[in-house]
Amino acid sequence: MRQQSSQDVREKENSGLGRTLGRGFISGAANDDPSAIGTYASAGARFGPDILWTAPVTLPMMFTIVYLSAKLGQVSGRGLFQVIHDFYLRWLLWLVLTGVVLGNMIEAAADLGGIAASIGIFAPLPTPLLVTITAGVIFALQVFGSYTLIRNIFRWLALTLVAYVAAAVLASLI
Repeated sequence: MRQQSSQDVREKENSGLGRTLGRGFISGAANDDPSAIGTYASAGARFGPDILWTAPVTLPMMFTIVYLSAKLGQVSGRGLFQVIHDFYLRWLLWLVLTGVVLGNMIEAAADLGGIAASIGIFAPLPTPLLVTITAGVIFALQVFGSYTLIRNIFRWLALTLVAYVAAAVLASLI
């Protein structure tokens, strides 16, 4: 009888329905970043259900972008920027890259602001201080923490999405 290697044991531990659901739950939660939630809350408070008509229009567009990006990687074995680098002019690569970097920086700043604002509800400290502390903690986790630690933190944080269900139930009781 063959003795199980440590690789076989790890693969067995890391497989199954629980792992699949955990990965899917974290991936789904990744789209509910603080800037998106802040945007939805602000738009909902300002317009109510008046702009819900945009959901069926924007969903197919978002789905198509994600699908085509995945297919591009699957077929070519390269990411979007590598494909642009290989097949288009250099100035187009830099233009697209600059736009994506700026967009990501703005979204990261909005995310930090959203996190700080939510922490500020419980800890009445100045928002710039909370942004600095939050950014420092996230940076320290990325530099000094392990992948396993960060993954476990995200798993627990993803459970906060249950608050959406609780809020919906409580709102229907009012």
